[in-house]
Amino acid sequence: MIKLNNIGTMKKGNLWIDEPSDIVYESNKILEIEMIKDNWKKWEDISLAIELFLKNRHASNYVLLGFNYKYEHIGKLKVKVKSSIYDGTIVENTLVSKRDEVHAGIPQEYAEQILEVANEYLSNIGCSEGTITFDIGAHGYIGSSKAIFGIATEILLKLLNEDNKSNIENLESVIFKQLNTKI
Repeated sequence: MIKLNNIGTMKKGNLWIDEPSDIVYESNKILEIEMIKDNWKKWEDISLAIELFLKNRHASNYVLLGFNYKYEHIGKLKVKVKSSIYDGTIVENTLVSKRDEVHAGIPQEYAEQILEVANEYLSNIGCSEGTITFDIGAHGYIGSSKAIFGIATEILLKLLNEDNKSNIENLESVIFKQLNTKI
């Protein structure tokens, strides 16, 4: 786990790169889109997850979201989201454990937002063939929203498209710019 220290004031975060998640939930539906492009670039197989806690004056936003990307020479990019029930297993030791009740899973409304943002973002960049599966997720009972899941989705996809994922300062810069553009 990488503790994100330079993503802005009133913002906390953690990033996982190729680390197994201990967040397990039962999927009740898989949402999916497919994209076909004329030209492909090639991404390396990777697992990415991000946890964000954004404290604003009157509200807070929490998200834990991650995916696994697997390269496959299939002539398309598939994006899948494993959605879940709203009241999944309670997750301990999160950035907001003392302020909110965090549940494992990606509820349907957040899953739909993930696909919408992924479709919009990936339509405008060079992509790799293969499959992105969003299968890591947790949300605050009161402190999560479609907007924060959308922001986390775009951040993760920007990180996927970055060439040097070992440069933590660069990754923090990508996250900082995205958070300060969207919020």
